[in-house]
Amino acid sequence: IAKQDKAVALRIAPLLTKTNPNKNFFSKLNFRPAPIHIHAERTWNLDISKDQESLLKEMRKTTRHAIKKAASRTDLKTEIITGPSIANRFWPLYLATSARHNFTPFSQQFISDQVNLFSKSDRIFMTVVSHNKKDVAGAIIVCYGKTAFYHHGASIKLPSSLPASHLVQWQSILEAQKRGIERYNFWGIEPAGSTNHPFKGITVF
Repeated sequence: IAKQDKAVALRIAPLLTKTNPNKNFFSKLNFRPAPIHIHAERTWNLDISKDQESLLKEMRKTTRHAIKKAASRTDLKTEIITGPSIANRFWPLYLATSARHNFTPFSQQFISDQVNLFSKSDRIFMTVVSHNKKDVAGAIIVCYGKTAFYHHGASIKLPSSLPASHLVQWQSILEAQKRGIERYNFWGIEPAGSTNHPFKGITVF
């Protein structure tokens, strides 16, 4: 099928343990390791069945301070968006993030298709923070069962005095709680003891 569609490569992401027999199996088929993981090696699930004060208390002091600071600013506004309009609202922020971090973004159609699919059963929402009426950070959250997944995130470059991304995560957690969600999945984090891992920054965040 890949050959018929004139694909330049076929990429797979089997959920298998990284053992020599497994590596040899794919090596014999002329597969080679991908430059970056599709699935995270390790994910972090936060128990959000607790009350808000407990969640804040368990955060790093700097994170807690950033959230409270952002929440108190009158020039920062948070919105929870549902339905197909999510894709259009998210797209400019996503392009800005792609340009800043130099990665190839998913297509707008791909994002739109995901949003439309999960919107049919009200299992997706977007948290967006604006600064002086301009969108500066946002996240698309997908809900499944009792878990909310941080699926896509984006922001424009902001000074450290505007912790909008912290506010996005916090407000996403609060919205998930309203929906009866018990776990918030931050997706990939760096494995313990690793150095210079691609997920180091997001892990600290």
